[in-house]
Amino acid sequence: VVVDLGVKHSIIRGLLARGAEVIRVPYNYDFTAMEYDGVYVSNGPGCTCNCDETVEILKKVLAGSKPVFGLGMGYHLMAKAAGCELVRLAHPHRGANQPVRKEGTNRTYISAQNVYRAVKAASMPAEWEVFFTNLNDGAVDGFRHKTKPFIGLNFAPEVCVGLNENVTPLDEFISKL
Repeated sequence: VVVDLGVKHSIIRGLLARGAEVIRVPYNYDFTAMEYDGVYVSNGPGCTCNCDETVEILKKVLAGSKPVFGLGMGYHLMAKAAGCELVRLAHPHRGANQPVRKEGTNRTYISAQNVYRAVKAASMPAEWEVFFTNLNDGAVDGFRHKTKPFIGLNFAPEVCVGLNENVTPLDEFISKL
């Protein structure tokens, strides 16, 4: 299921190219009674304050164990559903030059971002952990669940310089379906 908050067609093409059957639903559609293998919560414009319905739907999804991938605004809504607090960045991450480090490694990537909020690290429940950190200001640019296949990113992994790995985050999501 792709929760459409303004999804880019390249994301849908990427999912289809990897063999996924895509069911695209509006941001406020409760799909939890449907048969699905995983949930992709898309990026998009707007304020998370207008998406309380989406947060409630995602709370139900996160109570399960099916793979979930949130990107951009999808990351923000997923974070709210997980119980995280969002903070407004003093200096928004704008441009194609945002360095992010994959936690637990020395791997740094240059990401493209256009965001003004991030997850407050201290607000993350114990079962969640920081996945990527912005090296300019230490903001949480990615988080993941410690035991379930849930990942949220504040940046678009398909445009990261240096993310020429054999398995991209999108591939990792698809492999868990």
